[in-house]
Amino acid sequence: MTNSFEPPRVLLIGPDPAAVSGISTHLAQLLQSRLSAHFRLSYFAIGSAGKREHLLARLKRLLASPVDLWRTIHILRPQISHINTSLLHTSFWRDALYVAVSKACGVKVVLQIHGGSFSTFCDRGLLRRLLSRILHYVDVVVVLSKREQIGCAPFQVRSLVTIPNAIDLAEYENLPPKQYRGLSTVRLAYIGRLADDKGIYETIEAMAILGREGITSITFTVAGEGEEESRLRDWAAKLGMTDRVCFVGAVFGDKKIDFWREADVFLLPTYCPEGLPYALLESLASGTPVVTTRAGAIAEAVDAGVEGVFVEPRSASAVASALRQLLQDRLGLERMSAACRVRSQLCYGIERLAAQFSQTYSDVMQRPNTTATPMSEEPRSNQADASRPPDCRRLARTTSRH
Repeated sequence: MTNSFEPPRVLLIGPDPAAVSGISTHLAQLLQSRLSAHFRLSYFAIGSAGKREHLLARLKRLLASPVDLWRTIHILRPQISHINTSLLHTSFWRDALYVAVSKACGVKVVLQIHGGSFSTFCDRGLLRRLLSRILHYVDVVVVLSKREQIGCAPFQVRSLVTIPNAIDLAEYENLPPKQYRGLSTVRLAYIGRLADDKGIYETIEAMAILGREGITSITFTVAGEGEEESRLRDWAAKLGMTDRVCFVGAVFGDKKIDFWREADVFLLPTYCPEGLPYALLESLASGTPVVTTRAGAIAEAVDAGVEGVFVEPRSASAVASALRQLLQDRLGLERMSAACRVRSQLCYGIERLAAQFSQTYSDVMQRPNTTATPMSEEPRSNQADASRPPDCRRLARTTSRH
């Protein structure tokens, strides 16, 4: 006698897998995790996959995508739509259409928010009321951090769950411990989107500041692609850093592991609306101390002086000061490197991510469908019940003492 039971189907909705983005990475992690042992996971790709589009082509895609989703739902018949968005106007209001389509088809909705700020996204008026109704309309809202959890509190959310990002730590297990004492050249590194708000300009300028002080034993490897690449190259040339700043393009797979093996300090002095950057989690897993800011959920993944150093955003002099401090304390860098790997192992493994989403999906399946409450109706109650992820800071400090 065969078992006819089929696991519930979850439709993951997010950027095309070919796109280089944090959300694409997140969805790839879910698809590769043990979550697929308990749920049938399917993927509905949205967005341009990083391709340039003419206005007419973009408009055609935006109009066709909700219809394609409707067709996909009627073919696959998922029980849950897991919609991945961010608090950027171009993303969120587009993705609100996918919420409406899913609910109209009787599908429960998990709305996961990757980055942005509730306080600045819609601070008043009609859009804020509409945001509140959308957050109330879905079955559960997933955020990445306690900071976002607090930011979501004023809104009428039925259920709120905090699930930080995670990565497959097995890829980093064979990396050797980093050694800094006796190192003649310290290799700074950045990996990610090449944008003007990631602190790359400030890092290059910080190197020039240190160079004028006679500190030249540092190099900077920049991995990634983006519209700022040519301007960043020009900036490095203008400051006389061409021989010490190397642009290597996007790296994946074994090349990415090699990138982290060779990195000594990760530079992420970002001032963009971050969530919990995957590059940061990779730096922790590889034992690479970080110079960064408190943007997004970064301050919940890094303790000052333990896994890295915090700097003020938009300040090349602050980055230079932090690097000067680290270069003068090689033993401290080795302690930070070890602490990075401890934090990663305690808090950011993919097994934890899969377990939390498995519980979230199961909880959503047991709740009554909320399709009876239209988005046009004023929310009447807030029944937020935020989950409590592991207290990584306490665990990491306890482990380091032992």
